[in-house]
Amino acid sequence: MGPKITADNPEIKGFISLAGSLRPLQDIMLDQNQAAIAATSSLTAQQKEEQLALAKTEIAKTKTLDDGGTGYIMGIPTNYWQSLNAIDSAAIVQKLQVPMLILQGGADFQVYADKDYPLWQTALAGRGNVTFKLYGGLS
Repeated sequence: MGPKITADNPEIKGFISLAGSLRPLQDIMLDQNQAAIAATSSLTAQQKEEQLALAKTEIAKTKTLDDGGTGYIMGIPTNYWQSLNAIDSAAIVQKLQVPMLILQGGADFQVYADKDYPLWQTALAGRGNVTFKLYGGLS
């Protein structure tokens, strides 16, 4: 949300992202669910597959909404999911002209240094007012 908040508020003179992502929240949620399910030792392989299938189904629903924003998915109103779907953080951040500091822990288990951090680097490549810092081994 940082890029959107910054773009919507011209009085903001700089932007710092600490373990942020340009990916949609739903994509991050799927990664987090996959990791949590894989790490659960109390489930059988079949149960893990079923849990992952359920998570994928529910998360997919958040991307293809057709109820006019009146329902709920995973206990969250669909108008919230619709509002998130309308935000393209990568496109927004590329238009920002303010100085930016992008920080990421190399061992973060919620937002990934190998997936999310490179998206920032690609989106903001060649910008003189952007600093990137990866903290190896930190979560």
